[in-house]
Amino acid sequence: EGELKVEEKDYITVEKKDGKTIVTCEGISAHGSTPEQGANAAIRLFDALKENDFGGDLQTMINFLMEKIGYETNGEKLGIASTDEETGSTTVNLGMISCDEEKLSFTLDIRYPNSTTEEHVVKNVKENVEAYGLVPEVETHSLLYVPTESELVQKLMKVYQEQTGDVEAEPIAIGGGTYAKSFDNMVLLFLFSVCATSLYTLRCNPRKAGHGKGEGLEDSGCLRLKSVF
Repeated sequence: EGELKVEEKDYITVEKKDGKTIVTCEGISAHGSTPEQGANAAIRLFDALKENDFGGDLQTMINFLMEKIGYETNGEKLGIASTDEETGSTTVNLGMISCDEEKLSFTLDIRYPNSTTEEHVVKNVKENVEAYGLVPEVETHSLLYVPTESELVQKLMKVYQEQTGDVEAEPIAIGGGTYAKSFDNMVLLFLFSVCATSLYTLRCNPRKAGHGKGEGLEDSGCLRLKSVF
């Protein structure tokens, strides 16, 4: 309620009604494993409202998010940034903010490469969160990593090459979640379609590969993938 100082931006809409200032912010969606391809609406909103002091838990949360994350997506300010040539870099995504009469909370979606460890990531994040007087709740999922030279990957690549005629594509590692984690020695076959070839829409428009607007494959691509399966 009341007046708020709001920095004008193209993606910010301000409406004053019944003694209230209603601020609406638009973001750009992206896959949780590639936050750098999007624009986080919550971070944009807090940035536009930075001249205000809301006090209490809300201000504490905003301070943490803007000082330890902000527009950064690699976890450097949290002390968890890491890069591996094969499995990529750490990603940090502010995925959700929730508020009710009893609790104010936010969710960080953190995905890390093979060059660091779960213990290191959890330790550093908890220490940073607790330094602001916030209470962390941690849920972890084991890293799924199968070497390219493994028998499983080599056999899948052989089938892929035989069915598509594409001998140039290479298997890639991504940060996406997958039910393959529920099994030992398992990978996600979709990896091969994403990195595949110009036969597929995904190569022409990578935004369609990660839950972006208009996500999908051309009919010819679906039929080719069916033959691989």
